[in-house]
Amino acid sequence: MAKRHHNPKKIRKFIIASVLLTAIGGFIYQYANTIGSVLSFTGYVGVIGLYFIHFAQKRFRSKLDIVKLIWVVLTYMLILVHFIFPDLPTDLEYLTTPLLWYGAYLFYRQKEDADSDRKKAGW
Repeated sequence: MAKRHHNPKKIRKFIIASVLLTAIGGFIYQYANTIGSVLSFTGYVGVIGLYFIHFAQKRFRSKLDIVKLIWVVLTYMLILVHFIFPDLPTDLEYLTTPLLWYGAYLFYRQKEDADSDRKKAGW
């Protein structure tokens, strides 16, 4: 079977729709808990699913890509756990902060290495 390639513009639209769904759900949650929770939950699941699709389509995955995937999954899973169990402390999402900083460090290192390679090549 041939590997299916998804249209990047379609995926981008779905990601935007998932984020908007999450934001609208958060706003509606103030007025109607059930509907707002369902919309937010659907948006969170959409973001995680679409990020997996994006990650799976990449041919070359760097350490930064893996760290970003872990950060997205852990952060959104903790938010989902908070929606399912509202009595848990809300600051659980901050447990993923070291991953975020490590990802920023890796991004900076990749950019620095790319700049160094360009200088060596005479660009």
